Amino acid sequence: MVAAQDHGTPDVGHIFIGDNTIPAIFHAPLPEPSDDSNILESRFNLISLSFGSYVDGIDYDPGNRLVYWNDYYYDQICRISIDGESPQETVITTGQPTSIALDLRNGKIYWAGYNQGGAISSANLDGSSVNRIYTYDATVQPTFTLFDPFSEYLFWTTRAGEAEIAKVHLNSGDKEVVKPIKAEPMGLERCADDTTRLFYYTNFTRLGVMNADGSADRTIEVFSTQYYGYSPISKHGSKLFWLGVSLEDVGVGIYEYDLKFSSFRLLNKTVTMNDGSQRTISYPSTIRIISNVLYDEPVAIEGCPENIEAEIDDNATNTVNTLPVHWAEPVLNSLSSCPRMDFLGPGSNGGDYPIGATQVSYQATDAAGNSDTCTFTVTVRRASVNIETTETAPTIGTLLSTEKVQERSTESALITNQPTLEVTSNTKNDLTSSPTTTTMTNLSPALVETGSLPCISAGVGEGIVIIILMVVVIALSLHILQLRKTMNDSNCAQQTQPRDAGQSSMSTDKDTGSNHGFEDVKEAGSSQSPDGEDYMYHHQTCDMCQPA
Repeated sequence: MVAAQDHGTPDVGHIFIGDNTIPAIFHAPLPEPSDDSNILESRFNLISLSFGSYVDGIDYDPGNRLVYWNDYYYDQICRISIDGESPQETVITTGQPTSIALDLRNGKIYWAGYNQGGAISSANLDGSSVNRIYTYDATVQPTFTLFDPFSEYLFWTTRAGEAEIAKVHLNSGDKEVVKPIKAEPMGLERCADDTTRLFYYTNFTRLGVMNADGSADRTIEVFSTQYYGYSPISKHGSKLFWLGVSLEDVGVGIYEYDLKFSSFRLLNKTVTMNDGSQRTISYPSTIRIISNVLYDEPVAIEGCPENIEAEIDDNATNTVNTLPVHWAEPVLNSLSSCPRMDFLGPGSNGGDYPIGATQVSYQATDAAGNSDTCTFTVTVRRASVNIETTETAPTIGTLLSTEKVQERSTESALITNQPTLEVTSNTKNDLTSSPTTTTMTNLSPALVETGSLPCISAGVGEGIVIIILMVVVIALSLHILQLRKTMNDSNCAQQTQPRDAGQSSMSTDKDTGSNHGFEDVKEAGSSQSPDGEDYMYHHQTCDMCQPA
């Protein structure tokens, strides 16, 4: 493996931002990466440039403490000391250089040029030995150049005519097309398995990543607003940075995309200088971040969802057997090497899940061979209804005969202690909540008096529950009547005597002669014994089965 390219002290990174209105280059040491850090909160120093200078691309030679930049409008590549103590000097004069990249191990500068027929060129760091590496025809415009010191590949992008991401190895000189797309901007990341991956922005909306050979291409984000990017993409921690312009607004912005939280924002261009004063980067022309972060943490999935329980609404029809289920997406830790997380399913976040339990999982891997998994269960069920009945022993005043009950006559009956019906219903979304119980009385009298089924409301919307309740009420009432008839038959000592039609039926206490107020039921339809004789039942407190 080629030795790592040294960008200065291992524990110090650098951020450079060109501003063509001064003109100058803003420089600051990078802060330690964190989830909420803003790289523009560092203290900056100002590297002033000669009047009329224009900065398009920046790179840094830490060994000599020299900052290089290309000047598109004045056809030159220049350099200056990072502390501004040595004078600015022009290293190379060339036609409209659009970007530069340094190869410090081999002591080379690479750049792309417009008016050289679309050429990719190189020279020594002092500007000597200029050489063309690859030349397009006049219709193709090469733009961004990036050098990977590990693989010794030089990458670049083109626009117009033959839009592509291309690369060339220094030992062969043969161009290879990585992807036939227009990518502006583009950035590199070295992985622990000695491979390189490319971040790119294309079609004004799509941020993507792929391997350096064009494989494993996947979309990171598709933005709703169109942006035009015109600086290389730099990575620090879990965040990507580049310059761009919204096609809906005027002005250049510094954009940040957080790979961990999938968040995108425009950074404030006002920065704090070393002396404590505030300055605004009025017209940022390029940004370059040289990060020395060690991405050596094992990959880890953070924020794995807890088990999810969801209910289908009771009012839904029986044909509805699935439910959309959503959860907060898990994320990856920030400092693992070229991590990737895949959703293994089944289903999808926000998609329909069937009734029952479904195990859902994610898997994450990194370039160092580490892996992590996230597994949780999605359980979908219908809201349940449980029915329990409790019976209180009633006392009977006057009951119709069994035959009359079966014929559903309109004769009245009296039950003083009515049976009660309790309905227990689990209808809450919180399955751990206690069930609610509704108690209903006066069910049997309503049934016997009117000869019709009651309308029961237990707070349950489905028709099947009402039918079940009605069946329970009918069965309970018939059971009570049969029980009373059996008790009466066993206690009767004598059979009742017939009485004349139209005679008033009054119950009088045997000892006191008091009237118990029972109305004559003959007119409503008399009850007869099997041999045709009329009879009636008296209250249990009276002597049973005495002739009327």
